[in-house]
Amino acid sequence: MNALFLESTEELTGDLVCSHLVSSKDTYILTHLHNVIKPAIGDQLKVIVKDQGLYLTELISLSADEVKLEIKKELKKIEPWIDLVIGVSRPQTTKKILEHGTTYGVKSFHFFMAELSEKSYLTSKVFTSDEGQDLLKLGLSQSARYYKLPQVKTSLFNPASQYKDFDFKFILEFDEAKRFTEIPLPDLSGGKQAKMVLAIGPERGFRTNDINRFLEAGFQKVTISEAVLRVEHALYSSLAQLELLTKKY
Repeated sequence: MNALFLESTEELTGDLVCSHLVSSKDTYILTHLHNVIKPAIGDQLKVIVKDQGLYLTELISLSADEVKLEIKKELKKIEPWIDLVIGVSRPQTTKKILEHGTTYGVKSFHFFMAELSEKSYLTSKVFTSDEGQDLLKLGLSQSARYYKLPQVKTSLFNPASQYKDFDFKFILEFDEAKRFTEIPLPDLSGGKQAKMVLAIGPERGFRTNDINRFLEAGFQKVTISEAVLRVEHALYSSLAQLELLTKKY
């Protein structure tokens, strides 16, 4: 992980004058620090505080039960910028989408039962336990820039109509589809925002009824490759292309 993820900060007073400390007893973080990073007292570490910001900290103490860090300065943070609508796929695919989509700055994930989705996938532990939230935290930690946990929603029905008022709406498709380079896209440089949503099919793709619902809601068909891609690879490629063309970085 490129930054430690903490749920919150707590102000402490005492021997350290004018200090702002954060602490964590998270088992995963402690294991990662002891076994992977192996920092020394005084080392600097990046920390993401949920929905608050990104900070450079100094290691004050590290034990088997707790880590304490002193905040030195606030670092540049980035707002999430795109929503996803996804025909639900196998749990292993969904895990990759949640973790790595969060790294790219996804605002929300909306999984739904496309015609070729398996209904049982919506009852996967990735949606019904803490597993999904843990993957989102890993995604934020990898990014070391984003700091807000995305929202994760599930639906039995196609939610396309919920996104009618978005400024930019895309659905990945091969047939009669445009490239992103052929579509006027917003300039997102300098932290500018736009309401943008991308729809991606399940592993066996969207059927005609799925596609028509998106088109009725104003989505545009886009294609991103001459090859047939896995769902997660289509996601990564789409977000990378959009980052470049919208001048996000």
